[in-house]
Amino acid sequence: MRLKHRLLVKFLAVMLTLSMLGTVLSGCSEAVRNADDGKISIVATIFPQYDFARRIAGDKADIKMLLKPGMEAHSYEPSPKDIIGISKCDLFLNVGGESESWLEAVLESADNPRMKVVSAMDCVEPIEEETSEGMQSHEHQHEHGEHEHEHENESDSDHHHDGEEEEEYDEHVWTSPMNAIAIVNRINQALCELDPDNADFYWATGSRCCIL
Repeated sequence: MRLKHRLLVKFLAVMLTLSMLGTVLSGCSEAVRNADDGKISIVATIFPQYDFARRIAGDKADIKMLLKPGMEAHSYEPSPKDIIGISKCDLFLNVGGESESWLEAVLESADNPRMKVVSAMDCVEPIEEETSEGMQSHEHQHEHGEHEHEHENESDSDHHHDGEEEEEYDEHVWTSPMNAIAIVNRINQALCELDPDNADFYWATGSRCCIL
């Protein structure tokens, strides 16, 4: 909840800035699109999706990656600049798992009917994440340390809902060759819908990407 609150505050600040700039930003946005020669704008949250997109679209798209190498997805919070970039892009590529829980608030606030969203987790049949007993113990201690002051009076049943735990899925779905092909095909489809004049190019480069 605190994360969603911070995202909401950031988003409201961005919207206030946009409303103050008004037509100035609108003119700048149009100038940027003209300067890019009408290229498709793609934003990817992490490198695998970014790499797929650049191999498929090549120089026909402007592609941005949000999480730089070494950044932890679970602790990432989009900046106002990131939120604006997402809301204005043509194609938004993401994982769609628990590590990107901030996505829901950002996408709900984005007013861009042209934008297409491809979530890797939605392209495949995810599998439950396997955790060893030692990993579970470590995660429990980590969570307890973060929330001990907030939940010291809560019972174990409050945390686990009478013993029922929410299923967790492995988010590294692109590591499977068959999953990678499914993700690439979905990206291809989105690009072809956004830019039908270059559909043959996207399918050709996408096919080579799958072979590699």
